[in-house]
Amino acid sequence: MQVNILPDLTNLVLQIASTIVLFLVIRHFAYQPLTKMLEARSQKIFADIAEVNQKNEDATALKLEYESRIQEAKDEARVIVEGAKKRGDQLKSEMLEESKAEAHKISERAMLDVEREKQKMLIDLKSEVVEIAMLTAGKILEKDLDSCTHKTMIDKFINEVGESKWIN
Repeated sequence: MQVNILPDLTNLVLQIASTIVLFLVIRHFAYQPLTKMLEARSQKIFADIAEVNQKNEDATALKLEYESRIQEAKDEARVIVEGAKKRGDQLKSEMLEESKAEAHKISERAMLDVEREKQKMLIDLKSEVVEIAMLTAGKILEKDLDSCTHKTMIDKFINEVGESKWIN
């Protein structure tokens, strides 16, 4: 038996030729469309990456805008609260001033009322003193005074008493 280590030359050439033809056919019909498909896929991936990056930039910008709006709202709320506090303090001061003014008016009215009552009491006291003096004078003189003389004496006495100072 003879062992042949070299292949058959005809078979070898046919196999190499069929491999080359198969390579060219696959290259023409499969490789170029596969390359185009891979290139298109690569471009789509790059486009998707660019779109994602753009969306990330937009989201970051939107986030910054929302954060600035939130900060503005916080600042505005703080200003409103401070304004309300100031207005409350102002109203408190106004009400306190009004209360003090009203208390002062009430105090003045009370003092006027007391003064009026004092004057009224002095007048009443003068009248009673005059009557007592007339009765005493009448007893001393032991005669009744006529109404004209009585009135003249009362007026004279009131004038004299009115000019003198009454001690409380």
